[in-house]
Amino acid sequence: MSARRAYDIGLVSELTEPGRALDAAVARAVVLAGYPTEAVQGTVRALWTIREASVERGFAHGPQLIALGNLPPDRQAQLFRGRPRDHRVR
Repeated sequence: MSARRAYDIGLVSELTEPGRALDAAVARAVVLAGYPTEAVQGTVRALWTIREASVERGFAHGPQLIALGNLPPDRQAQLFRGRPRDHRVR
């Protein structure tokens, strides 16, 4: 994935010039270090909680999404029985 695509979909909040990522990170760290400790810790905890909730929700939807893409068990078995036995190992 390109940096531009990661930015466009919200995976990252900022793009830097090539070779300038460390400078940007240090500049942001200086800003964060200037905030009260409790505020920073509260924000970090809130972000972790949101991230964990998103992952849990995604896993909760997993079985339904997988089921949408699969045939009923008897039809799947029929497909596998019809496969030739001379398969290749890659």
